[in-house]
Amino acid sequence: MMLLSGVLSMCPSSGFSDLGAGVEAFNTGNYTKAALEFTIAANKGDTHAQVNLGLLYENGLGVEYDPSTAFQWYKRAADAGSTLAQFNLATLYFEGVGVEQNYELAAHWYRLAASYGEAIAQYNLAAMFDGGLGVELDVVQAWAWQELAVHNGLDVSSMERDGLTEKLTESELVQAQSLFNHYRQRYPSNQKE
Repeated sequence: MMLLSGVLSMCPSSGFSDLGAGVEAFNTGNYTKAALEFTIAANKGDTHAQVNLGLLYENGLGVEYDPSTAFQWYKRAADAGSTLAQFNLATLYFEGVGVEQNYELAAHWYRLAASYGEAIAQYNLAAMFDGGLGVELDVVQAWAWQELAVHNGLDVSSMERDGLTEKLTESELVQAQSLFNHYRQRYPSNQKE
């Protein structure tokens, strides 16, 4: 089972000038300055800066490599509702980086991010249902989440969904399609329609 990763929050969409300065420093490769600027904004409660600071600690860019500190910053932002932080937190739980590996908590955080339209989280959650990791094995759920990821523009999910289709009976496929329609109506899309 392959999970996808790599969600970043490098867009200064808030009113914190420190975040913008941090993004600029990051983009020019000045990771030490980026870490300083992100720290200032993160301590003021900017969730984008918290996610970015977590990424720096997770990768050892401009700061000492420290996945436990990355986890703490992701957790703060995730608890405040950041979809990107929820995704990154789930990935740390799944991989056991900076925190004890816990598939149930990984599934919890992937589900939160997935429910806000994050297609890669939908893909990963589907993979967890298909493998029975942290959740009960459920190919119907796996198919519905992969189809939702396809709907949200993640092309690789179409291959996974097609593979899952072969595992389903006709009745299960009808259930999976119904579940997808429910999710499509319930959860926002990250695609402009």
